[in-house]
Amino acid sequence: MLLSLVVLALAGARVVIFGAEAPPPVQTGPSGPVLDAAAQNFAADFTRTYLTYGRTIESREAREQQLSYFPLATGTKADYGMTLPEEKAQTVVDVAVAQVGPTSRPDVTNYTVQAILDTGTSLYLSVPVLRTDDGLALAAFPSFIGAPASASEVSDLRGGSVRDETLRTMIARAMPNYLEGNAEDLEADLTRDANIGLPSLELTAGRVETPRWIAPDADSTVSVTTQATDARGATYSLTYEVDLARANGRWYIRAIQALPTTS
Repeated sequence: MLLSLVVLALAGARVVIFGAEAPPPVQTGPSGPVLDAAAQNFAADFTRTYLTYGRTIESREAREQQLSYFPLATGTKADYGMTLPEEKAQTVVDVAVAQVGPTSRPDVTNYTVQAILDTGTSLYLSVPVLRTDDGLALAAFPSFIGAPASASEVSDLRGGSVRDETLRTMIARAMPNYLEGNAEDLEADLTRDANIGLPSLELTAGRVETPRWIAPDADSTVSVTTQATDARGATYSLTYEVDLARANGRWYIRAIQALPTTS
């Protein structure tokens, strides 16, 4: 029996009524990404499994077994960087792929998945899916992002470590502000044209790892992995692609993962 597993893109200041309908499947134009039904189902199924957990040892062991069907390109990891809270449970009521976008690698496609939780909260998870001759895998940890308004560019994956101390300091300051929804503090590190949707899930930021360039010759986009804990006590390892700009002798952020657009 096929396991129904789903990967979510959590974010965007949105809360929906319990039982609300999930958005329709992503629509693509002539120049949009090629539809890959298997990869979309992979992302959605992973999201449901990743964000659903029970209180009992048995249910958590079953969840771990289900997650093993979703290999991580950097090595199979049963918890995918997530530590579950004790004696608490969470259920995903519905999921849908809300957006499909290219990444910095031709063999990786980024899927934004909306998940509706049993609390009625609507979350968005960005899931980078790698397609190889052997099948599908996660290219990196998923990440919570803002609600997409339309199909847009999203990307993932890393290159060499960033050596610029001023850039590393800015990222270490900005990412906690993004995760915790501190818009006013975050604004100081954004370009004037930045349009970033903050995660709707209440998060407490943890350690921010050293950013890495997405490619050896990259000079304006980095990949950042950070830890965060939600209100129930679950902890996550999240990977974001951050687009940068340099002005007045310092670094600024232009976009974080998928960039929501205004209508």
